[in-house]
Amino acid sequence: MFFGREEQMEQLESLWGKRVSSLVTCWGRRRVGKSTLVAMKLTHPNIVTLRAF
Repeated sequence: MFFGREEQMEQLESLWGKRVSSLVTCWGRRRVGKSTLVAMKLTHPNIVTLRAF
C-alpha cells in the first residue's frame, strides 16, 4: 500500500478505462516507488509494459 499516492492511483485508473491506446511515462526522484506503483496497478494479461534501466 502506498501512502500519499491516491492522486497517482486515480490517474492510472482513469487511463485504464480509456478505449484507445496510451503511452504513460512515470518520472521523478529515485527510490520513491515509481516502478512498484505502476507494477501494482498494471497487473493484467492484456497490458504490455516496457522497462528501460
